[in-house]
Amino acid sequence: MTRAKSLLEVKDGLTFLDIIARQVLRLRERFGVRLPLVLMNSFYTRDDTLAALERYPALRPTSRSTSCRASSRSSSPTASSP
Repeated sequence: MTRAKSLLEVKDGLTFLDIIARQVLRLRERFGVRLPLVLMNSFYTRDDTLAALERYPALRPTSRSTSCRASSRSSSPTASSP
């Protein structure tokens, strides 16, 4: 697999991401709230996901959006050494 799993077509030409995006938009409208769309992306899937979300202008990332950064457990300040 070379793309995010959320971009797999699952029903009637819609991807998992399309279904989740539409659910978030409907809930926002129904309850009048700013419900966030939170995704777990990796460095490898981020661009594909953002490109797919361009179909949903109301779900464009905000300036608070962050990207995933790789980290090592051994570099943790709380990691103990023998």
